[in-house]
Formats: sequence, structure tokens, C-alpha cells
Amino acid sequence: MVGSNQRWPGQLPAETPPARQRGTARAGMIVAGLLTATFGLVALAVVVVAETGSGPIALVDQEPLPALGTVGYEVTASTGTAHSVAYVGGDNLLRTEVSTPLPWKKRVTSPTLALALNAQRNGIGDITCRITVNGRTVAEQTASGLYAVVNCTAPVP
Repeated sequence: MVGSNQRWPGQLPAETPPARQRGTARAGMIVAGLLTATFGLVALAVVVVAETGSGPIALVDQEPLPALGTVGYEVTASTGTAHSVAYVGGDNLLRTEVSTPLPWKKRVTSPTLALALNAQRNGIGDITCRITVNGRTVAEQTASGLYAVVNCTAPVP
């Protein structure tokens, strides 16, 4: 007879991981996918720049790029928080914020090389991203569902 501590071969153990552990694993997979997508966009931008044939760029005595003016990034939802928000900052570097209350806004003034905003919501519902340049909307996307993800990109004017 099999006791309470024993099990038949092939039988699953009686204990199952707590819901928190399953949720953490799911969140980890989502973050990994989000990072993969973000790095894929960066790699694509590098390939596009490399294929223009402009040659190496000198970092010394380089003329500054013209400023775009005010670039606005916005992420909105009816309720809740964003699991993560990633955007290109005023210094042309990718910035990421996690567990961000919504609505979220960021304004930068810079000679931006790329306009990109990516956000993922916690839980279920709608999420919208928007990029504005000098008050004019240049990109907007909405997604809905469980852990919905939105990506807004726009060419530099």
C-alpha cells in the first residue's frame, strides 16, 4: 500500500507550486520576450544605419544633430500599472521603467536618433502608447488583453 508520503511511479507530487511562483515565472518570460523585442529593434536600427554606406562616424569634432524640439512619450490605460515602459531618452539611450503607475508621461528635448516607446500592462485591459513631437501626434497604438503590449515608433522628422 502506498502511504501519504509515497506515490506511484509517474504520479505527480501532491504539492503544486504556489500561484505566486507561477506568476513570477510568467512575468519573467514576458520580460524576456520584451527585452528580446527591444534588442531586436535596436539591432534593426544598427543594420539600417550600417547599410546606408555613410562610413564610420567620427566622434571627435562631430557636428551636433539639429534638435527636434519637445518629444512627448505617453502611456495610458483605464486603470492599473504598466509592467514596464521602455523609451529612447534625450541622450539617445534606451531607458526602462518598471511597475509604472498609469497614466505615464515623459518629455525630452534632444537631437534624437530614433523615436520609440514600448509598454506592457500588468493584468488584463487596454493600453495605449503615443509619441508627440512639438505637440503633434506622430505615432499611436492601442492593444488589449492579458499583459497587452504596445509599440510606438516614428521616423525622426
